Amino acid sequence: MKFEDVREGYLYVVQNKTEKASDAGWLKIKVTDQLGEVLSRCRDDILSPYLVHRRPERKKKREGKDHWTKVDERFLTRAFKDARDAAGCYSDLKEEEMPGFHEVRALSLHLYKRAGKDGQKIAGHTTEGMTRNYQKGHEDVVWSEVEADLDIGEIAG
Repeated sequence: MKFEDVREGYLYVVQNKTEKASDAGWLKIKVTDQLGEVLSRCRDDILSPYLVHRRPERKKKREGKDHWTKVDERFLTRAFKDARDAAGCYSDLKEEEMPGFHEVRALSLHLYKRAGKDGQKIAGHTTEGMTRNYQKGHEDVVWSEVEADLDIGEIAG
C-alpha cells in the first residue's frame, strides 16, 4: 500500500491474489480516527512511497522491486518472527507451534466474527469458505447441552 492510496477519506487497496478473480480484492476502506492514527505513524524520515517500508542495510536493486524501501513478503515474515522471539513471546512453545505473521490476520478475522461483523469483505476473500479457512483454530467452543437419559434396561430386555 502506498501513501497515494489514501485519498478522500479512504484507503484504496487492491489485493494481488484476488484482483483478477473477483471484485472482492478491490477494497475502499474508510479511514477512521484509529486507522488515521496508524497511517500517520507510517510517515518517518525515510522518503518512501510505501506505507510500510524500511531502510535496507544496503541499497541494492532487486528484481520485482520498484523502490529501494519496498518491504517484500519474505522479509516481513522473518522480521515478525525475529521481533516475536526478541520479545520472548511464546517461549514455552515449540518453534512449529509459535504464531507467525499470517496468524495475526487469522486472529483479526476471528475478532471481527466475535464482534458480530463480517470479516470476509475486509479480508478481500471471494468466498465464505476462504474466510472460514483463515478463522480455523480461533473458533470459540460451543458446548452442546445433552442429557444422558437412555435407560438401557428398557431396550436390553
